[in-house]
Amino acid sequence: MRFCKKMDAALVDKMNQLKPKTMAAIEDIWYAGYNESRGRHYHNSRCHFLNLHSFFNGHHTVELRGFNSELHAGKIRSYIVLALALNHQALT
Repeated sequence: MRFCKKMDAALVDKMNQLKPKTMAAIEDIWYAGYNESRGRHYHNSRCHFLNLHSFFNGHHTVELRGFNSELHAGKIRSYIVLALALNHQALT
């Protein structure tokens, strides 16, 4: 729970309520409530299942941190399918 916390329900509710239209608006909602600089490399917002911190800091990557290390092909496939479904939902 230190490096992969559950998604903040308040963040999800605020996104659903405000329905931001720009990445800047999403970024403002993402960092709301944190007292540290957005430019900080190890920002506390990154320690959730969904990590958008690297996206906002120029790397343009989205990280899903909720998956355990795994070598079982069926479990890995399930993780990939879930990640693809989350991406599809976000895009549509």
